[in-house]
Amino acid sequence: IFKYLPIVLIFLLAFILRFYNLNGEDFWTDEMFAYWTTDPNISFKDTVVRTLSSNFNSLFDFLLKSFHIVFGYNVHTSRYFVLFFSLVSLILFAYLLDNTSSYKSLIFGFFLLSINIFHIKYSQELRSYIITFVLALIFIILNFKNGKIENNFSYKKIFTITFLSILMVLNHSFSILILLSLILFKLLSFFKTKKITIKEVFLI
Repeated sequence: IFKYLPIVLIFLLAFILRFYNLNGEDFWTDEMFAYWTTDPNISFKDTVVRTLSSNFNSLFDFLLKSFHIVFGYNVHTSRYFVLFFSLVSLILFAYLLDNTSSYKSLIFGFFLLSINIFHIKYSQELRSYIITFVLALIFIILNFKNGKIENNFSYKKIFTITFLSILMVLNHSFSILILLSLILFKLLSFFKTKKITIKEVFLI
């Protein structure tokens, strides 16, 4: 139990840093647009039209719209949506470090993310970046095992990764760089070892 006590304390610190002054700043222009786009009083079709009029973050908008439907359409509650995903990302990051690094690296890395100013700010702003981070962490967890890239994929896992990749792109186009990085790594590995499985080809 003492092993996880520092992790719990760091998580509490991270929560306080993100919860404090959560609604202390007014919406930025893109936050106002996200709030306007995800109005629960309009149809999903209208939400799509509003989303595509300026960006491609449809997943974020649909999730935020669903949040508004359940918890109410209020500027003071909207940012709790990103706060929730921020806390999820912290848990996933700790899980990733726990499976790929030493205990000291886990504590140090988790602490660094907890006090990271960018992560804190994106945990308090109505933007799609924090969900992109969550999806990227899941993507990495699925593709890496024991600190090394996974090569023995099942077709079920390939489907899961492919579906996740689609969600990542729908949430933010920046995710394409993450997907291309994995593909490039796979191709470089093939040219180096001259070995590639049918499942890896299918995944690429």
